[in-house]
Amino acid sequence: MYVSPAKQIYKCFSCGAGGDAFSFMMGYHKMTFPEALKHLAERAGIVIPEFQPAHNDSDHGDSTLDRTALLQASNHACSFYQTVLRHREHGQSTRDYITHRHINSAMVDAFQLGYAPDRWDGLMLTITDKNWRLPAFEKLGLVSRRTTGDGYYDRFRNRLMFPICDSLGRVIAFGGRKLREEDEPKYLNSPESTLFNKSATLYGLHLAKKTIIQQRTAVVVEGYTDVIACHQHGISVTSTPFDHSVTL
Repeated sequence: MYVSPAKQIYKCFSCGAGGDAFSFMMGYHKMTFPEALKHLAERAGIVIPEFQPAHNDSDHGDSTLDRTALLQASNHACSFYQTVLRHREHGQSTRDYITHRHINSAMVDAFQLGYAPDRWDGLMLTITDKNWRLPAFEKLGLVSRRTTGDGYYDRFRNRLMFPICDSLGRVIAFGGRKLREEDEPKYLNSPESTLFNKSATLYGLHLAKKTIIQQRTAVVVEGYTDVIACHQHGISVTSTPFDHSVTL
């Protein structure tokens, strides 16, 4: 692939793809144009005013606004789970479990580990309190609609939470490991969504990709904690797939 930083263009003579920085971000990172524009503007230190439509078009199939709402919901959930993990009382048993698994604090921060509290409305209370749009959280599999009566409930409860990021480090899904022996399943993962494609996602790739490119080496392991353990011990080219067939 030929890249010209001065002209801000690229050309792949193998597949024929080419274009400017925007088309590269859209093609390689599967972004919409507004997402590519916002990402590149942030890298350049340029502030783009937020567009506020007269009507909420995200309820009428606008994919751009829908992806934005999903990313915001993912970030909110990630922050919530991290906050609960740090709580002196509510997060203590999970911090003890993390220590038992020999995961240090640097890895907890790097992989943004969190804790979903052992209650049916932990995340839900923060959603309703902040007036977030519930459909975004439902699409991400963070909350589920009650089968009887009205309302929603937390889908992840009493679980160590592993945020799943895309190659840019944006939280797009979650994996939750049970902390009680009797709970099932052992791991509960987010369903596929507009953001999360299992066959095109590798856990930990956003932290490993730079070293993988430099060393031209990649290590694939089995699960979340295996990836974290490898990174903790300096094997920073490690990631794990969510599907037997991975397309990158």
